[in-house]
Amino acid sequence: MKSLVKKTCYFIFLLLIMSTYVVSAHSGRTDANGGHWDRKAGTYHYHNGGSSSSVKPKTPQNNSNSPAANESTNKINELSSERDRLKNDNIKFQTETTRLKQNNDSLSMEINTLKESIKSLESTIEELKIKNTELEDKLSEYEKREEAFDSSESREMELKTALKNTKSQRNMSIGFSILPLMGLLGTLYKLFKNKSI
Repeated sequence: MKSLVKKTCYFIFLLLIMSTYVVSAHSGRTDANGGHWDRKAGTYHYHNGGSSSSVKPKTPQNNSNSPAANESTNKINELSSERDRLKNDNIKFQTETTRLKQNNDSLSMEINTLKESIKSLESTIEELKIKNTELEDKLSEYEKREEAFDSSESREMELKTALKNTKSQRNMSIGFSILPLMGLLGTLYKLFKNKSI
C-alpha cells in the first residue's frame, strides 16, 4: 500500500514537472517576423506583440517522420497514458482510503466497546475476589467450629464413659457396702426374733 502511494506521488510529481515544462513559455527562437510555428498545433503564432506582415512566413518542413519527432510523440503519449493511469490509481487510492477510514472508525468503536466490556469484567472479577475472600473466611470459621464440635463430641464421649465408669463403680461399692449391712440386718432380725420368742 505504501509503495503504491509512493509511486503515485512520484508520478504526480513527474507529471507536474513535465506539464510545467510543456506549458511554460519558451526562451525565444522566434523568426524575423517575431513568431514561430507551433508543431503540435500546426499553427504559426507571434510573441511580444509581433506584427502581422503581408509576408507569410515560410512553412517549416514537416519532420513528423523523423526519429526524434516520433520519439517525442511516443514519449508524450506514454506520459499521457501514465498520467491517466495515475489519475485512475489516485481515484482508487482515495476510494480505498475512504473505505479504510470507515473500517478504522468501525474498528475503533468496537475496540472502545470491548474496552468498556473489559472494565466491566474487571470490576466483576474484583467483586468476585472480595466475595471469594469472604467465603474463604467463613469456611475457615466453620472448619474451626467443626473441629471444636468434634473436640466437644469426643470430650462428651469421654465424659459419658467416665460417668458410666463412675456409676458402675458406685453401684459396685454400694452393692459391696449393702451386703454386709444386709447380713447384719439379717443377724439382728434373727436376734430379735429369738428374743421375742
